[in-house]
Amino acid sequence: MEEVNDIEPASGGRRGCLIVIMGPSGAGKDSILSLARDRLEDCDDILFVRRSITRPLHEDSEDFEPLNDVEFDAGLKLGRFCFHWQANGLSYALPITMVDHLARGGVAVVNGSRAAYRHMHAVFAETRAVLVRVEPSVLKERLRCRGREDADEIEARIERSATYLDAIVPDAVIDNSGSLEEAAAHFVDYVMAERRARV
Repeated sequence: MEEVNDIEPASGGRRGCLIVIMGPSGAGKDSILSLARDRLEDCDDILFVRRSITRPLHEDSEDFEPLNDVEFDAGLKLGRFCFHWQANGLSYALPITMVDHLARGGVAVVNGSRAAYRHMHAVFAETRAVLVRVEPSVLKERLRCRGREDADEIEARIERSATYLDAIVPDAVIDNSGSLEEAAAHFVDYVMAERRARV
């Protein structure tokens, strides 16, 4: 269950573009982002946003800033975040530095949430939704191999993934049922197209 609350609107110019990559658990968003970040590391006008999340680090997750609840609340009071939301019992936030990057006309890429996306779209005028999809049979096998959920939980995830598009209308869809390299290449192409549109 995802819940968005206490949305903090960003201030300042919004000439840049915020690309929000989304998809069901097991779709491979983190892996695609990791490869894309490596390939675009020399592009100073493309920012891969490091989220703050109230959970500990673990090896197979994205690169994020782990915070406890007290630290997260302190960050809110100090104005460190430009946008925040809650999902699955955790708090997520985007850094205030992202606003300056967008104001300079840059492209920012963030691992997002379908529940938070419509609020992001309202706050950041130039926002794009990229959906990562996977064939149900492939997704089921990936979730099984990951070993985090039992069979019933996996089936529930598969059912939720089938309704993912009910919440958003994506600007682009990337199929990650096959080669990760190919999926990442398609995502890089999309990011570069948005970058060229800013020039």
